Amino acid sequence: MKAIKKSIVSKVWNIQKTQRPLKKWLPNAFDDLHGHGSHVAGSIAANGAMLGVAPDTGIRSYRVFGTGSAESGWIFAAMIAAANDGVDIISMSLGGFDIIGQAFYVDPVTGEKINLGNDVADFKAYKRAVDYALNKGSLIVVASGNDGINISNKSEVMNFLNAEYGGEGLYFNGAGFAVPATLPGVITVSATGPNDQFASYSNYGEGVIDITTSGGDSKLYVEYLNAGKFNEYLSKRLYETEFNLSTSEDGGWYWSTGTSMATPKVSAVAALLVDKYGKMSPTKLKQLLLKNAVDPVKGKDKAYFGNGFLNAYKALQ
Repeated sequence: MKAIKKSIVSKVWNIQKTQRPLKKWLPNAFDDLHGHGSHVAGSIAANGAMLGVAPDTGIRSYRVFGTGSAESGWIFAAMIAAANDGVDIISMSLGGFDIIGQAFYVDPVTGEKINLGNDVADFKAYKRAVDYALNKGSLIVVASGNDGINISNKSEVMNFLNAEYGGEGLYFNGAGFAVPATLPGVITVSATGPNDQFASYSNYGEGVIDITTSGGDSKLYVEYLNAGKFNEYLSKRLYETEFNLSTSEDGGWYWSTGTSMATPKVSAVAALLVDKYGKMSPTKLKQLLLKNAVDPVKGKDKAYFGNGFLNAYKALQ
C-alpha cells in the first residue's frame, strides 16, 4: 500500500492495487485505467452481487487520473464540468497539499539552492473551483487524507511535508494546506476502522472534519507484516475484518482502506437525501446531512469525527 505523489510539493492520497500494465489513454474513453474510480463508484451505487450505500444511484464519471497521479488542472476542469452538468454531489476521493510560502530544491552535487516558488495560484484556483461548483448547486464531499496528521495545524503539515520529501532534496517554508480538505464549503470526511475506532492513517483536525464513516484500517496488516507473518494474515483472511470491499475496474472486487473509501459513503447518503426530499441548495443539503445523518459526538472527539458517525438509516427515517 502506498500513496501516489502528485507533484513536487503535493501528494494524492490513495491506497492502490498492484500496478497494472500501461494502456493507451484516450480522453473520451470510459474504461477505468486506474481502478480507484471503480472502487469508489461501487461504494456509492453498486447494485448487483454487492450493494453500494445508494444502489443504482445515477453516476457521472469525470477522468482526472490516468494510471497514476492527477494534475490539479485536470481536477479543476472535472469539478467545473460536473457543476455545469448539474450534478447534485461531487465526490472527491483525492487530495493534495499546497504550500503558501516557498519550496526549495538543493542540488545534491553542487549544493545549489533553487527556489521552486509556491502553490498560491493552485490554492486560489482550488477555491474558485469549489465556489463555482457550490454556486451552481453541487455539494462537494472530500477525503481528509491518509497521512495520520492534524491538517488544521499548519506547522504539523509543514513538518510532515519536510520529512516526507527531505530525502529528495526538497524543503519548504511557510504554511501547508491540505486541499481540497481544508477549503471552505466542502464536507470533509475522516475514516474509522473496525468498531468505529478512528483509523490509524486518517487525517483529522478541529474545525476541519465534518463527518466520519468506515474507511477500514490496516493495524493487523502492519502487525503481521512487521512480525514476518504476512502469509498467516492472508491465509486467515484477516483483511476481511479490517479492510473495505468494493468493485474493481475489471468486473470483480478488491479490498482496500483509506479516507477514499469513507468519502463515497457520505456522498451516497447525500444522494439518498436528495432522492427523498428533492433538489436543494448545497447549504441546505449539508445542514440536513450533518444534522439528520449522524450519530453525534461532542468535545474533543469532534476533531476526529466531526459532527459524528454517518448513519444512513437515520438519515431516511
